[in-house]
Amino acid sequence: MLILIPKQSRPTDLLEETITQGVKMSTYSSSSMSKVLDLTALLKASQAISSEIELQKLLATLLEIVITNAGANKGVLLLKQEEVFKVAAILEDGKSPKKLLAVALELSLEVPINIINSVKRNLKPLVLADARISNRFIADPYIQKNRPKSIICVPIIHQSQLIGILYLENNLAVGAFTGDRVELLKFLCSQAAISLENGRLYQESQTYAQQLEQSLEKFQVSESRYRYLATATSQIIWLANSQGENLDTVHWIAYTGQTQEEVKGTGWLNALHPDDLEHTTKLWLQAVETKSLYRTQYRLRGADGIYRYFDVQGVPILSTDGSVKEWIGTCADIDARKRAEDNLRQKSQELERTLQETANHATPTGAE
Repeated sequence: MLILIPKQSRPTDLLEETITQGVKMSTYSSSSMSKVLDLTALLKASQAISSEIELQKLLATLLEIVITNAGANKGVLLLKQEEVFKVAAILEDGKSPKKLLAVALELSLEVPINIINSVKRNLKPLVLADARISNRFIADPYIQKNRPKSIICVPIIHQSQLIGILYLENNLAVGAFTGDRVELLKFLCSQAAISLENGRLYQESQTYAQQLEQSLEKFQVSESRYRYLATATSQIIWLANSQGENLDTVHWIAYTGQTQEEVKGTGWLNALHPDDLEHTTKLWLQAVETKSLYRTQYRLRGADGIYRYFDVQGVPILSTDGSVKEWIGTCADIDARKRAEDNLRQKSQELERTLQETANHATPTGAE
């Protein structure tokens, strides 16, 4: 006679059932959660998470809260950074939070990678009553080495996007993370999602502000070098916009004695010698129109009222589309050279006249 013996449940079967039940139990209402949790403590935890905006402090606060309320011995928070999940913070019971330099998930030895990847794919909490006998994850190197008992892994989702994953484990008890704990962690993670996004944006704004400050410092150093260079070379260095109106007039004002108001627009032309004004204006407007090299010589009135000769040149700085962004140029004092040339020319002319007069006196006249 054939006797049917009832099939006994294996520990691993019970475990898989626990996983499924753990996920199903996460759909419990908040009223179920409040039966076993202190509502006041829950509100305080939520306020603590939402009030923190500095990212590193937020990570530490979040891990401390979830470990305390969920009954875990270890907590790990992973954040999505540049499309890659990285371990951002670790907290073990009785220890200070570890602030990491964003270790990539694949390189981390702090979490079971297979479990994290499963939550990434399914976007649902995963609960293991006893990870040591799980058919699905027993081969994970982390579980083989550390032999954790209870495990829960919860996705952190903001606006339908996975931005982080919370991993918790309990090494003292089997089945430590009940359905109410799952519901609690889902609630806290929903609060954390908003705070983490705000923290990320705040961190980015702080980083941008630091970069802007560093850029400003570099610009100020470059500007100082530029001014020292201009002083050392005894030149007037000038900048003008695309329409030819002066932008940087520091050296021009220092030399000519004009005021900032007098130099505005094309007012700088008033410091030129009247006889050079028409020719200089024509060349300058032509260069602006054709976006070509500007070069000329003119006499410039100094603050002492004396006109001196300057050799002037300017080049257009072009954008990628070919338009002029600005002009940069120099005015080099050539007065001594110019006056020496004029003096030499004058003496040459005098010598030529003298020779001509001598030749005329030396020419014989006809005899009578």
